[in-house]
Amino acid sequence: LAFTQHVQFYKTKGAVYLSDLQGSMQLLTDPQIMTSPLIGEGAEIFGDGNVPSAFDSFPEEHCCNHICRWFELPKLAASANSDARSVISTHGGRD
Repeated sequence: LAFTQHVQFYKTKGAVYLSDLQGSMQLLTDPQIMTSPLIGEGAEIFGDGNVPSAFDSFPEEHCCNHICRWFELPKLAASANSDARSVISTHGGRD
């Protein structure tokens, strides 16, 4: 899960990642979509589990594992929200 969250966060320039997957190793369901508080301009999207403080702390709390290192993913920067701001203003929150 740590690796997939890292990839999602990195590829979306700090705008989105999935969390709280349920199930087993063969079938994971019920993901919580975590988005930057900048997406939706503060509106509650993707349910009550999309907690802004949890999203904001993700770059500092993520611990890279051996898969992150094997793929040579860059460490997550505390300035990820500034990257998300750039994506949102450039694409209107869409790609």
